[in-house]
Amino acid sequence: MRIAIPTQDQAFGSHFGKSNGLFLCEYDPRTRKVEQQRHIARQANGCESLPGWLLELAVDIVLAGGMGAGAQSNLDRIGIQYSIGHTGNTPEDVLDQFINDPNGERENLCHGHDHDHHHCKH
Repeated sequence: MRIAIPTQDQAFGSHFGKSNGLFLCEYDPRTRKVEQQRHIARQANGCESLPGWLLELAVDIVLAGGMGAGAQSNLDRIGIQYSIGHTGNTPEDVLDQFINDPNGERENLCHGHDHDHHHCKH
């Protein structure tokens, strides 16, 4: 399973659409082993560039703090899973949170925040 976690200057970027990079890794849920951890800087700006980039990177799941309904719809449409409501200072914190409780109930950090002012409605 290839996991992507949004980053802001290599720290955890809690808001998916505003990230300037990704932390990528390979995770095997059976063995709980994490491999090939790396940071990748985002080349294109704008949230509309994210779905295609995630497809190119063969991402299976995105772990984020907040993600608007538009971004969720885009990921649903292209078959990429997401888990939202994560917190932490580093992407490794978020990864550990997911590994220890993959189905945990978390509150979307975008919940209640009006994103209609943003052109892609995320």
